[in-house]
Amino acid sequence: MLTILVCASTLTAGCLSPATLTLQEAGVGVSGRLAAHKVHESMRADTPHGERTWRFMGPSNISGRVVDVAVPTPRGEHYTLYVATATGGLWRSRNEGTTFEPLFEDGPTGSIGALAVDPADSERLWMGTGEANIFRSSMAGTGIYLSEDGGTTFTHKGLEDTHTIARICVHPTDPNTVYVAASGHEWTDNPERGVYRTRDGGASWQRVLFVDEGTGAIDLALDPQDPSRIYAATWERKRLRWNDPRSYPATRGSGVWRSEDGGDSWQPINEGLPLPEHRGRIGLATTPSLPGSLYAFVDNYELVELEQDEERGEQDEQDEQGEQDGQDEQEDQMRAMGYGGMGRTSRTSRTSRTCRTRKASRRRPTRIPMAARNSGKSRAPPSTALWTTAAPGSGPARRTVSCAACPPPTAGSLVRCAPIPATRTGSTSWAWP
Repeated sequence: MLTILVCASTLTAGCLSPATLTLQEAGVGVSGRLAAHKVHESMRADTPHGERTWRFMGPSNISGRVVDVAVPTPRGEHYTLYVATATGGLWRSRNEGTTFEPLFEDGPTGSIGALAVDPADSERLWMGTGEANIFRSSMAGTGIYLSEDGGTTFTHKGLEDTHTIARICVHPTDPNTVYVAASGHEWTDNPERGVYRTRDGGASWQRVLFVDEGTGAIDLALDPQDPSRIYAATWERKRLRWNDPRSYPATRGSGVWRSEDGGDSWQPINEGLPLPEHRGRIGLATTPSLPGSLYAFVDNYELVELEQDEERGEQDEQDEQGEQDGQDEQEDQMRAMGYGGMGRTSRTSRTSRTCRTRKASRRRPTRIPMAARNSGKSRAPPSTALWTTAAPGSGPARRTVSCAACPPPTAGSLVRCAPIPATRTGSTSWAWP
C-alpha cells in the first residue's frame, strides 16, 4: 500500500547519503532492514528538512486488519487497551477505547503479529512483529520487542529471522519466562520457526518445539492452573503465488502439542482430530472457569495434488495475462479512434477478484453427508470445526460440531471428549462419542 505525504515546502536534492546507497546495494534481508532503520534514524537527525511540516494525503485505511488486543488486568485499576494492526503499527487507549494514540511510530516495521501484557506488571508489554495471518498484503516483521513503560519505548529482544509471530505467552509468576509462537517465513521454508522460550527476559532464546522448516507454531495457550502445562498448535503452510496456504496429501506437520514441563518436552495430542492432511490452521484456548479443558478451532481444506495445484495456478496466471493483453489492445484501439481512456479496471483489483474466486472454489470442503436435525435431508458440513476436551470430575464437555474430514455423527448428536484420568488434568484425546 502506498502512503503519500506532501511536504509544505519544496525539498532540495541530495537526500541520499553514502550509507543509504551502500544498503541499497547490499540487499534487503532482515539484518539489512534493521541496519537500514538505523541509517534512517541517523538521517532524520541530520536532515536539513527537520523543521518542515508534512500533511497527510491518504489513503485513509492504512491501519488494515486488527490482529491482536492486549488488556492489562484487573479491570477497574486499569483502563488501558493495546491494539495491534497488520500494517498500521501499534495503538494505545488510556480510556477504554474512547481515544487512541499511535505507538512505535519510529520502529523498523508497522506489521504487528502479537501482543502480551505481563500479568505481574501492567507496564511490561511484549510485542511480536510480522503478521501471521499470511495474506498477500502481509509484511515480514523484525522480531520481538519489550516495553517497560506501557508502550512508550521499546527494546529489541531478538527473533528477527522468524519474520512472523503469532502468539506470546508470559509466565504468570515469572516475568522473565516468555513463550513465543513463531510461524516463520510466508513464501519460503526456514528453520527459525516453532515455539521459542526465554528464561532471562529476552536476553537469549531457545527453540523448544520444532517440527520442520515448513511447519511453524501458530498458537499457544498456558493452563490457567498450572503454567508449566503448555499447549501449542503447529501449522504446515507456505503461500504460493496463486493461492492461500492449503493442505496436500503429504501434509503432516499441522497438529496440537502439549508440554507438562514448561516446554522441555512435547507430546502430540491429535487422537480424534481430523487426519493430518485435513488439518489446517488451529486456534487454541483454555478457560479458568473449566480447569483442565482445552478448546481447538480446526480449519481444513479439500485435498489437492501439489502438481495439479501448480498447473492450475500457472494456467490462471496465463489466462490473466491474456485478459490483460486483450484489454490493452482494445484500449489502444479506442484511443486511436479518439475516445481516450476507457476507465478500465486496474490489474490489481482484477487480480484480487480473480484470486477471491479461485480461493472460494478451492476451499470447498469434501462433501460428507451429515444427517440434519429433525429432517430426513442431508447437508454438507462446513470447513471448520470446534473441538473440546472435558474437565475431570465435571462430566464430558459438549459442543455442537461438524467437520469435513471426520466420520458423520448420528442425527442431532453432539461431540464430546473422552474422559480424562483424574491423576493428571489436561487433555488426552479428542473423539466422537
